Amino acid sequence: MTTRRSRLHDAAGITLLEVTLMMVVSTAIIAGVAPTLSVTIRDAKLAGATLYESQIVTASNSAVGVAPADTGCRKFTTNGKCNGTQVSLLVTDGDMPDACVAVSGCGGGATSWDRLVNGGIVDYLERHLVTNNMAGGSYSNLWRGAYLNAPIDPDPWGNRYMINAHYMNDNPESVWVLSAGPDEMISTVFLGTWPVAAGGDDIITRVEQ
Repeated sequence: MTTRRSRLHDAAGITLLEVTLMMVVSTAIIAGVAPTLSVTIRDAKLAGATLYESQIVTASNSAVGVAPADTGCRKFTTNGKCNGTQVSLLVTDGDMPDACVAVSGCGGGATSWDRLVNGGIVDYLERHLVTNNMAGGSYSNLWRGAYLNAPIDPDPWGNRYMINAHYMNDNPESVWVLSAGPDEMISTVFLGTWPVAAGGDDIITRVEQ
């Protein structure tokens, strides 16, 4: 004979005690998996940033690298001409990370990365590698792009990739793509000597090959 209590249990499906036990077990499982999952996500972001930087490097070298040099010279300029004003800093979309000023290893030299795009010596990388429409002109018939698919995305932490293009002619071994990394703070000096050491947890990839 089925009692009223049994019928209520069947109708309810599971009891409050069973729900509580399920929550406790689920919480324990999540607590055990969370640290591993966090590390996995961080490693995936680091690998993704490094891979994307290598793609930017390949595209940049195709445009103004050692060979071929589609622009006719080994630098990015504001008007697409070799005698034009050289672009000092190329950036992608994304937030501008802070630059360290007192952290050991950067000595304030990272502040040169901390500039805004103003149409002058700082320009968007997309204009040179995707659209060929920099503010002062274009690379005309020398341009063989697009070298990257649009849009050129920010790094995995939402910040800009940046290239210290100022040194492409004068000090080419010190030109690299930079991501501020997980801490979102630039700790690498704008000009360094080869071999370049990334500051903090910055991710850098050499442009000139």
